[in-house]
Amino acid sequence: MKSPLIQFSHLASSFWDEKENAEAYNCPASAGNRESVRPLRQRSEHMKTRRKHYTPEEKVAILRRHLVEGVPISDLCDESGLQPTVFYRWQKEFFENGAAAFQQRGRTNHQPEQERIAYLEKKVQTKDEVLAELMAEHVALKKRVGEL
Repeated sequence: MKSPLIQFSHLASSFWDEKENAEAYNCPASAGNRESVRPLRQRSEHMKTRRKHYTPEEKVAILRRHLVEGVPISDLCDESGLQPTVFYRWQKEFFENGAAAFQQRGRTNHQPEQERIAYLEKKVQTKDEVLAELMAEHVALKKRVGEL
């Protein structure tokens, strides 16, 4: 049986042989050449592409080109840099929310507010009448006392 030290030296020598072979075949990752291989963080940041966030107007314009003008989805996706699944999701949302385009623009539930406004105006009017009556009595009392 070989000693553990001999077995380890055998493994180490085979490792160095593989490293030399990798350098001979110009394989920088296997050769341990750290200059030609980017660190993982740099690679992932380099490979990331910035996402494009489309405004609702841009989404509708893209959908309109397909629905009205008949432009194929594949052409639209290539031009816009979209995945077809994103296009189909936009189309689904567009049709699901289509009823909102035909709803009235103003407040839909304004009758209770109108009733409350009328009630408050009436309340203010009665307070003004009571205040006017009290002021008239005050003036009459001052005249009787002789201050006016």
